This record gives sequence, structure tokens and C-alpha cells, in this order.
Amino acid sequence: MFYDYRTAQLNYLSSQVTRNWDCCGLSVQYRRLNYGIIQNNVEQFSFSISNIGSFGTLRKQESLF
Repeated sequence: MFYDYRTAQLNYLSSQVTRNWDCCGLSVQYRRLNYGIIQNNVEQFSFSISNIGSFGTLRKQESLF
């Protein structure tokens, strides 16, 4: 998270929640970018099943952990 005290606005925020069970897992990530004209909100998710694979918009390279 990056908060600019001079302009009193939140410029960057990134958070991720992951829950794993015995057979599967779920990850959800939220990113917000706000630099004046550039404003971008991204929500991504991934669902994985053990020993089979995963699907969703959150790739392993973009994961926080």
C-alpha cells in the first residue's frame, strides 16, 4: 500500500487472500492503481484442484505469495 500524505490519496494498494483445503484451493487478489489520470482496478482469482491443475485469471507470476 502506498498513501501520499501531500495529496491525501491512496496511490497503490495490493492484497491477496488464499484458502487451501485438502483437495483444492482458492486465491483472490485485488489491486488498485491511482496516479492522477491513470486509474486501474483489477480483481483476479484462481481455483486449483490437487494433482489436476488450476484455472482463473490469477497467474502464478502475478501472485503475491
